Amino acid sequence: MYICGAIDMKINWGVAITICIISFMSFILYLVVQVSNTNTSLQAEDYYQQEVSYQTEIDAQQNFKHLNQVLEINQSQDSIQFVLPDFFQHLTTPIEVMFLRPNNQLLDKEISISPASGRLRLAKNELSAGLYTIKINWFFQGLSYQVKQNYTIE
Repeated sequence: MYICGAIDMKINWGVAITICIISFMSFILYLVVQVSNTNTSLQAEDYYQQEVSYQTEIDAQQNFKHLNQVLEINQSQDSIQFVLPDFFQHLTTPIEVMFLRPNNQLLDKEISISPASGRLRLAKNELSAGLYTIKINWFFQGLSYQVKQNYTIE
């Protein structure tokens, strides 16, 4: 006697192979959709040119290390504050600060500041939460300097 009209059906090898092929094709189709919806933007459009000139970036970072100075980054509820070393007060040229978001180039932000104040305050609502690479570039007495630091904004 059959309960609820169920049919007694045996699955033979032909049906099993068909089910496996359909399952595999569904999985591959799911992967294709997921990969096509993934954001694959580059951190910079001129990536190759930046790689060629990377040695100048390394030299600028070494120049900053020779100064034996530390850059402080403090995060409060509504702002991010950079406390610049005393060295910055002697600068006459502007300082370039870049917030580079590794996974979304549209969220990058670049600002230029005057070093006279010794502090830089940036409102948190100008940046979205997440991981940023912060690059600070400046020139002093013919040498270039750079600080590069990964920082998570909450």
